[in-house]
Amino acid sequence: MPLQIQATLATPLSQANDNPRAMAARRAAIYYQNAIPSAAYTSTQTSSTFFVGPAQTLDVFFVPTVAGGGTGVNPRIETQDPQSGAWIPVAGTAAALTGASNIGYQIGPSATKFGGMSNSSFNAYQFQLHGLCRIIVAHSDAASWTYSVNIKVSGPG
Repeated sequence: MPLQIQATLATPLSQANDNPRAMAARRAAIYYQNAIPSAAYTSTQTSSTFFVGPAQTLDVFFVPTVAGGGTGVNPRIETQDPQSGAWIPVAGTAAALTGASNIGYQIGPSATKFGGMSNSSFNAYQFQLHGLCRIIVAHSDAASWTYSVNIKVSGPG
């Protein structure tokens, strides 16, 4: 008779007793991060790096509360080339933002505008983004802007 080996998965007790919604969220690997904290800025800001896994979707929320005027700001998302270490722009604004309007980006294989809305301040890019990423808010001049940038990464973890 052949030897039978039974594999068991080590599941922490706190996870073993989760409700279905908590288990689905864990499988979906959803996490939120404040990439650039809310404050008044007069120069270009760069977030810390974060990882977007294969088949995951990145949502970026640029939320200005005080527009500084001047020539504006340009938020953009960048990913890192793993070979050279160079940062490559993936998405961003074509022209500088000059008013305090929220803007969002969704990048991922299933990216769509939220709820099918025709809101032009939310941009959807349907392609796979995988690897280290960061957010940059480039200032065109020294005008003071108050804003925050938040991210959500979701999808198969």
